[in-house]
Amino acid sequence: MQKSKNRQELFDNTINHFNSENRGIEFGTGYIYRTSDGRGCAIGREISDKLAKELDNCSNGDGVAIHNDNQFNKLPIRLKRMGQDFLYGLQLLHDNDINWDSNGLSDIGMKRAKKIAEKYKLYTSSFEEPF
Repeated sequence: MQKSKNRQELFDNTINHFNSENRGIEFGTGYIYRTSDGRGCAIGREISDKLAKELDNCSNGDGVAIHNDNQFNKLPIRLKRMGQDFLYGLQLLHDNDINWDSNGLSDIGMKRAKKIAEKYKLYTSSFEEPF
């Protein structure tokens, strides 16, 4: 996968890639950046295996560790430029089961994704018009 260069790309890659069956969640261990079978979360797909492992080792499995300044500051510059609040919101979208069904975003997930798009003036083909 080519790494996202900006908020729009990361937003699109997240909402277009995931569904209820392929999210980067390893049941029994909590939310982690990279699962044992190589699946990554919204942010985990964007970082190296080495960094994912390092962040997983200092995470408590809460799924939103990106709000922790120490974790955020270890990210590549291209991700840090997107902003901690944006990454946190996108990770919350990924982590919450109710946001996904077998086809992708659920109705609730679509509403939550729309709020992110509105806040950051993002566009996606999943919505009728740009915000």
